[in-house]
This record gives sequence, structure tokens and C-alpha cells, in this order.
Amino acid sequence: YGNDCVSCQRMGARWESVGAKIKQRTNVARVNKHTTGASTARRFNVFDVPEFIL
Repeated sequence: YGNDCVSCQRMGARWESVGAKIKQRTNVARVNKHTTGASTARRFNVFDVPEFIL
């Protein structure tokens, strides 16, 4: 996600809920591609936000 991404902000609460419901089965993570998650974003070829990787 990006701090300035309106769509990312709108989906934030929903993805927190999804993550809580499926945390026993899989991991759900939010990564800020512009700050602390920049290397992770490059690793997974994230160019735009929001981006969903399954």
C-alpha cells in the first residue's frame, strides 16, 4: 500500500478483518512500498498500489 493511496486507505479495515478471520490458515500482510516495505515490494515486483498477491 501507499500512504497517499485513497483506495488502500478505504480497504484497510476490511483487510484487517479478513486477516483476523483466516490467520490460522494463511498470512495476510500489508506492506508500505514507499517506506519500510520497499525491498519487499521490489522482491515481488509490486509497481502499483493497491496490489494483491496470492
